[in-house]
Amino acid sequence: MRNPLSPTKSLRARLGDLLLSVLAIGGAICMVLVVVALTMNVSIMMFRTGSMEPTISAGSIAFVREIPATDIAEGDIVTVDRGEDILPVTHRVTEISNTDSDSGAVTFTMRGDANETPDPAPYTAQTVRRVLFSVPGVAPVIQWFQNPLVLGGLTIGASALVVWAFWPRANEAPKRQRGAHSAQTIALPVMLALAAPLLASQTTTTDIYGDYLRLRSSGDTEKMTNMAPGDSATWVVDVWVDAPEPGEVELELTATGQLAEQPGALTTEIILCSPHRTEITECAEDSVVPQQIDTSHLAAENDEYSLGTMSSEETRRVLVTATLADPPPDSIQETTAAFQFIATGEDEQLSVTPDPEKPDVSPVPTEADSEDGLASTGLSLQLWIIVVAAMLITVGVIVMSVRARKHQPDVDSELS
Repeated sequence: MRNPLSPTKSLRARLGDLLLSVLAIGGAICMVLVVVALTMNVSIMMFRTGSMEPTISAGSIAFVREIPATDIAEGDIVTVDRGEDILPVTHRVTEISNTDSDSGAVTFTMRGDANETPDPAPYTAQTVRRVLFSVPGVAPVIQWFQNPLVLGGLTIGASALVVWAFWPRANEAPKRQRGAHSAQTIALPVMLALAAPLLASQTTTTDIYGDYLRLRSSGDTEKMTNMAPGDSATWVVDVWVDAPEPGEVELELTATGQLAEQPGALTTEIILCSPHRTEITECAEDSVVPQQIDTSHLAAENDEYSLGTMSSEETRRVLVTATLADPPPDSIQETTAAFQFIATGEDEQLSVTPDPEKPDVSPVPTEADSEDGLASTGLSLQLWIIVVAAMLITVGVIVMSVRARKHQPDVDSELS
């Protein structure tokens, strides 16, 4: 016969089952929401600031649905895309000035509810995303959960919860112990595998080689091109030389674009150092030489801003950290900034930008982007929801599997 569980252990087991069941149900709900979003063209926008207050407050999320631009009306709150590298705008439609029936393109004017003046220029679009409703205070929570460290901690925590809930007890039969161990071996690797896409680093690295000069550019391009007021982004360039004779290499930096030229809009910190032995974006501890300047001074240089020289027998790491002012000046709406690093020596010159695939000026989101409150979520947020949902459903499957084993009769006991 089986020994009955003590009241304390029975309560603990029931609480564990209840918690895991709730998580599994939550995962199923998340998956349903993702399916609805994909089939009905519904997505989520997150608002960082309050240009739409009091209708939509800072820190809210809004559910938006894609519609033809010909369906909008004055008074609608819509999201308009402004290009691949520029964050969209979510404001209220104040005037519809033109509709092209052939192409379906509509030209209209928008204004944030908290703004005194309309947006600087009309918008023309064939499709927009109309705001269905908003939920205040949720955006910071979603951003917190999207942090890879947080997601990794939750993954490990959920796995530990499964192991704790179904770890074989001293009074359980050996058969049940084998089932418990099976559940444990499934939980951790499956959950970690599901979390892997979101835990992966977003840093991209590009190598550029001349005859002798070598450059390696590293950085999070997505982060560098989607900055909000107060945000910082770091670009890392390694420089070394493979030449038969020693010499000197001159290092220079340029900044261009109206955003870079505007005093007080963008601050740049430059660090020249010896590279860390293992970390590709850090310096050796004893070799940091920081320089902090207003980017407008960098852009005001006649040619390039000199970072000094280095010997061809050493390796130098340059960290360029740009920080967008909070709040930024009003005059930087619709402006851009771009950096370029230049190394000259050994009778050649190499240059690189933060995004080597787009060497021209790359847009940096400005006051308009942040004030319009936006970080485009789209597929990335849906992927996050899918991963979390899959994790929760995995927990639910394990719960049901272990419950089924618990309720199976002990054949050996019944025969005896």
